Amino acid sequence: MAYKIAQIHDWLAADWLNCADANADIEHLAFDSRRVSQAERTLFFALSGQRDGHDFVAAAYGRGVRNFVVSSERIDFQQFSDANFLKVPDVLRGLQIVGRRHREQFPNVKIIGITGSNGKTTVKEWLFQLLKDDYNVARSPKSFNSQIGVPMSVWQIQAEHNLAIIEVGVSEVGEMAASAWVVRPLDIGILTNIGAAHDGGFPNRAAKLQEKLSLFDDETLVIANADVLEKYPSVSQPRRLKTWSHTQVADLQIVENQQLAGKTILKAIYKNESIPLSIEVNFSDKAALDNAATCWLTLLEMGFPNDIIAQRMRRLEAVEMRLELKSGINGCTVVNDAYSNDLTSLEIALDFVKNHVAHRRRTLVLSDILESGQSVENLY
Repeated sequence: MAYKIAQIHDWLAADWLNCADANADIEHLAFDSRRVSQAERTLFFALSGQRDGHDFVAAAYGRGVRNFVVSSERIDFQQFSDANFLKVPDVLRGLQIVGRRHREQFPNVKIIGITGSNGKTTVKEWLFQLLKDDYNVARSPKSFNSQIGVPMSVWQIQAEHNLAIIEVGVSEVGEMAASAWVVRPLDIGILTNIGAAHDGGFPNRAAKLQEKLSLFDDETLVIANADVLEKYPSVSQPRRLKTWSHTQVADLQIVENQQLAGKTILKAIYKNESIPLSIEVNFSDKAALDNAATCWLTLLEMGFPNDIIAQRMRRLEAVEMRLELKSGINGCTVVNDAYSNDLTSLEIALDFVKNHVAHRRRTLVLSDILESGQSVENLY
C-alpha cells in the first residue's frame, strides 16, 4: 500500500524544506541507513537518540533514498536537490503519527496487542503459528516493541491481512500513551507477566504493571495470569478480563501438569466446565508453559474448539531469538539467551538449563544487567 509524500506531509502538518516530487510514492519506512530496501519508495526518519539520525541522511541518500523526515535545517540541501525533505518538531512523534494514520486505514483488521516484561515475542510467534491456518496475519518483526518499533510494526498491516499481532513494550513511566495511541483500538490484549526488566524506569512494579495495562481500553478483551495480578491488589484491573492460573480459580484453571521426556501435558478446567480440557506441548520449562497457557486461553476466548487447539499446540516450535540450544565443541552444550538480559530472563534461562541440559558442570557467561533499578551491590 503506497501513500504520496504530499499526503504524509499533510498528516504531519510538516514544512517543506525541499520539494522535489510531491507525487513520490511511499511504501516503506526506515530509520537505519544500513537497512534500506526499495530505496526510491522509502521514507527515512532522522531520529535522535544515542546517535543523531540527521548524521546519516547522506548515507541513506547514497543508498537511493529520496524522501526524508527531519527536525533540523542543518543540512546542505544543495547536495540533495532531487530529494523531498519534510520538517517536523519531533521526528519520533512524526513516525508515530504516520503509523497511526496507516492503522486507521484498516478498521476491520482484528488486532491483538501483547505487553509484559518477558515472553512477548514468544507469545506473538506462537499465536502466529496457531492462527496462520485461519487468518492472514501481520505481526511485529522480531521484537519491535519500542516507541519506534510499534509504528514500524503497525506499518506491516496491508490490505490482505485480517489479523495483526503487535508487541508493545515500555521502559519508563509515561511511554505507553504514545504507543497505545498508535495501535488502538485492540480486540484482544495480552499481559504476559511482570518481572525485573526496566525496573529502573518505574518507582515500583505496581506502577510498571499499571503502565502496561494502560495499553488496553474498556472494550479490550484482556488475557492475563491471575497469579501475576494477585500480587498487585492496588492496580485497577481491566473491565473485560479473562485469566488463567496454576494455583487459583480462573477462567482457565490448570489442574494438572504431567511432564515426560521433555513434553508436558496440561489439563485445565475452562469456565467451570465439568470435564477438563487438555493440551500437549514439546516444552517443560516454566516460561514456556506459562506462554502456552496464555496462548491456550486466547484461542479458547476466540472460539476455537479445544481439539483444534490441542492439535496445533503439539506442533509449536521454539522461537529462535531466545534460549537457543546448540551443540558446542568438546561435547559441551551451549544455551544462548543473549537476546535479552535482566533478572527475570536470567531466572528463566537457568530454569531452562536445569530442565534441558544434563551436564554436571555448568558455566554462566553474564554481561552487565542494565536498568535493574537496584544498586550494583544488591544486584550482583
